[in-house]
Amino acid sequence: MLGLREEIDRVYEQGFPKKAFPKKGCKKFRGALTVEVIREHLEHEGFPVSARDVFIKGLPVEIDLLIPKGGIKPDHGILFKPEDVLVVFEIKFSGNYGEKARTRLKEHFEEITASHNYIRCAYVTVIERFTYKWKIDPEFLGPNFGVFTLNWRDAGPEQGWDKLLAWLRETS
Repeated sequence: MLGLREEIDRVYEQGFPKKAFPKKGCKKFRGALTVEVIREHLEHEGFPVSARDVFIKGLPVEIDLLIPKGGIKPDHGILFKPEDVLVVFEIKFSGNYGEKARTRLKEHFEEITASHNYIRCAYVTVIERFTYKWKIDPEFLGPNFGVFTLNWRDAGPEQGWDKLLAWLRETS
């Protein structure tokens, strides 16, 4: 199995080659692809995972991906009962996009755990700049939420995937 970043880059290049799309590309496709690749890798590791873009009953927050209790079938494939959810994920390819998005993510995680303290929340980014002013890190989110950067830009490989798997095995 390819590394996550390499797999995402390979498939993205097939859909939106740099030569044909030198400036814009397609951020929505890269985001959707990132969630799907992470979902496939989590399944490969034995975790039950939801479809992309799902909801928890009573919470007006779209969830990129979640880990339900084993054997759970959500309504219409996208609506889970809160008691059936173990972990929710916010997933990005290249990190956060600014102060408002960062604050909104923290508010969403706090809203989820305020009403359902047994649900764990995790932010996962495939690549991030270590020096980015608005990056999401444990210092910003606090100790109650998982933060996993799989690769730091210009800093070599990060062991974020292994850390994420260890955290999930402890959590779920």
